[in-house]
Amino acid sequence: MVAILAELIGWIGALAILAGYAAFSLGWIANGPIFQASNLFGSAALLLNAYHHGAWPSVVLNVAWAAISSIALYRVLKVRRPTVPLTGLPVPRNKADSSILED
Repeated sequence: MVAILAELIGWIGALAILAGYAAFSLGWIANGPIFQASNLFGSAALLLNAYHHGAWPSVVLNVAWAAISSIALYRVLKVRRPTVPLTGLPVPRNKADSSILED
């Protein structure tokens, strides 16, 4: 039963990474939370599958992939800030930033 579950988790992880990559590469999504979350979920699932099979190079690769995806997802969610209507420019945080709206 564990072997079947490990295989299922691995295939779901591979599908998550492939779907996220395809959607990003084809311009359907931006480098945002959906793309980074699909990478994080997929790498975590593939990590479990690789560990189950003792595929240590894949374990190391997916640990790194999950770490990079985690950092990127955190940054994407942290950096979000309101934008000025119609321009899409970020709302200035201080006087120095206000020059982006003057043109």
